[in-house]
Amino acid sequence: MAGAHLTSPDVDGGFVGGHVAGLWQFNQAVIGARAELNYASIDASALLDPGNAVGTEVKWLGSINAEAGLAVDRWLIYGVGGVAFAGIETSQDVGGSGFAKTRTGTGWTIGAGVDYALSSNIVVGAQYRYYDFGKEHFDVPDDFSDRDQDLKLHTLGVSFSYKF
Repeated sequence: MAGAHLTSPDVDGGFVGGHVAGLWQFNQAVIGARAELNYASIDASALLDPGNAVGTEVKWLGSINAEAGLAVDRWLIYGVGGVAFAGIETSQDVGGSGFAKTRTGTGWTIGAGVDYALSSNIVVGAQYRYYDFGKEHFDVPDDFSDRDQDLKLHTLGVSFSYKF
């Protein structure tokens, strides 16, 4: 099939994982670094033509970030951003014949969150993140459609942390 296709399917799913962070407080200012790694089940699919479906699946995602915030009593309000990585599978099914290829995508992420210290060691929080893995061109075998894939994610997460 000739030509490259650009599709915009809805992406949905979830993720679970862990993070490590080193944060330092100076009066009310908090700065530090955070690294995250998550198992993901995030996917999308679209029909190019009848009987010709393409798919995208994020199998894992992670990031290495800088973090800065403001601590007020037991609350921490912060911004976070950095380099993002993901295991991204692209696939196509044409009339029962299929192909799939997984690559590690790199991009960037930015977000904001709020944490609340339940005790001196237990912290719960919520975070919004935007991930942009950029546009990538996939050259595929002759029976399939070359395509450009532009993956962007908006995520909402909750966290449970233990401070050492």
